[in-house]
Amino acid sequence: MKLFLSVVFLYIRIAEVQSLKCYTCMFGNPCHQQEQTCPTEMNSCFTLLSRNNYGGIVNSSVFRSCLICAEGFSMNFGTDQLLGKCCNSDLCNNQQSYDENEQPNGLECYGQLQGMTPTIVKCSGIQDRCMKFTVKYGDLSVEAKGCGSKNICHKFDMSVLGMQISSAIDCCENSQCNKGANLPGSWIVLFIPLILIAPSFL
Repeated sequence: MKLFLSVVFLYIRIAEVQSLKCYTCMFGNPCHQQEQTCPTEMNSCFTLLSRNNYGGIVNSSVFRSCLICAEGFSMNFGTDQLLGKCCNSDLCNNQQSYDENEQPNGLECYGQLQGMTPTIVKCSGIQDRCMKFTVKYGDLSVEAKGCGSKNICHKFDMSVLGMQISSAIDCCENSQCNKGANLPGSWIVLFIPLILIAPSFL
């Protein structure tokens, strides 16, 4: 019995030692982060950077958390960008801003948030696909176009905070292959579900 208890205690101590520590904070700039010991099933620290540029006025915000993920993702709608990054060492998710030195990779896509004028977006970094993003939640349906990384190109259904969200991201590989029709309506409602489902891209 003593041996059993000793082994259990040792296992608990090892699990504590091996548990990952990450910074956590909700969206904000500055992001008031705290350290958190992750649940054992969480294998990564995650950072989600959001940035928009309207009329030369740039706003950004950051979200940090423990998460199960293998690789990051990147999305660029022209005026708005999202970048998700994963890492697996203690307190590694401390990136503060986008890498301004990231170079265009040669791919160009139509970029448009719903209800806004389409533009041509120069993709950069891991953004190797042109995409059309459609998400439905509640009675709302919103769409967007832009550059994206290959790993976000899929469909899924999920429930977040009691709300059913359906998403489809259709991707193609050639420049300006996501032209399609203009997207009427308002872009503002896009970012509520987009922020909620961002970890599902990983």
